[in-house]
Order: sequence, then structure tokens, then C-alpha cells
Amino acid sequence: ETANRASAATRMPIMDNQTKMTVLGPVMAVYTLAAGYYIGTSKGNWSWFSYHPLAMLIAFVGLAGNAVVMKKVGGLVKTRYHGYMMLAAAVCAGFGWYVIYSNKDMFGKPHNTSWHSWLGIFVMINYFIAAPLTYYWLNPDTGVQKTDKTMRWNHKWGSRAVTALAWFVCFLGWRTMQGDVVQQAVF
Repeated sequence: ETANRASAATRMPIMDNQTKMTVLGPVMAVYTLAAGYYIGTSKGNWSWFSYHPLAMLIAFVGLAGNAVVMKKVGGLVKTRYHGYMMLAAAVCAGFGWYVIYSNKDMFGKPHNTSWHSWLGIFVMINYFIAAPLTYYWLNPDTGVQKTDKTMRWNHKWGSRAVTALAWFVCFLGWRTMQGDVVQQAVF
């Protein structure tokens, strides 16, 4: 009996999903705003460009990160909020893209000249396509394939991969701006 209890204890997660949402949600939100401000002012004063990293961090860490954790909690209401937050992430990322595009135009710089930009475009296209398609297919109220386990599995893992890539793209942008390895590690 003791062996069974020890075995069951080793299978228990460190935090249940509700606790993860309660703890990680605010941590991701604070990190997003602090990192966005720090990066936005790392080259001097706040400027139009500063809204680009801030918007992208809010989109992909603050909103998408919290949306993923919220979905893991489960339930109809959390699933709806997951969708709303992912849509907000796409809109916020669209604003971040507009900022960098207009900023490059203001300074006469060429567009799409780095891995950061090309991978960022790939992420943006995926987010913009995923928003209406997943609403159509997987909306918990009206989705035409909301019970299709294969579709749900593809959405879950495909979206996680794209969001992980978005985090990597954020790091590439920071690495481009900041050559100091210590500051890169802190980010």
C-alpha cells in the first residue's frame, strides 16, 4: 500500500492547471510589461519603434501565453476566453507589425532583411489564418468540427509550435538589438 501511495505521489503534477493559471498568468503579464518597457527604452528614450517589441510581447507572451494556460484549465467559459485572447493576440501583433513597417518607412530602411522578420511574417500569417478558421471549426458553441479529435489535436500542437516560434522570434529581435550576452540571457 505504501508503494502505491508513493507511486501515485510521483505522478501528481507540481501544480494543477488552475494553480498554473493563477500563478503563471500574472507572472507572464508582469514580465511582458516589464520586458516591453525595458526593451523599448534600451536604446534611449521611448520612441515609435518601442511599440513594436511591446506589442509583440503583449501579443505572444502576455495574451497567447495566458490563453494557452487558460485553455488547459478547461471548461466552456475558459475555452471562449482562450479564443478571445488569441484573437486579441493576433490584433495586437498586427499593430506591432504596422509599427515596425511604418518605422522602417520613416527612416528609409529596407523591409524583411533578417530571420527575425521572415519568421515573424510566418508567425503573423499563421495567427491571422488561425483566428477565423479555428472560430469556424472549433468554436465551442457553433464549430463545425468542435468534436473532431484529430482537428483538435492538430490545432493544439500546431498552435503551440507557432507560439513557441513566436517566442523564438521575440528572442531573435532582442538579440539583434542587444549584443550583450548577459542581457540576452536575462531576457
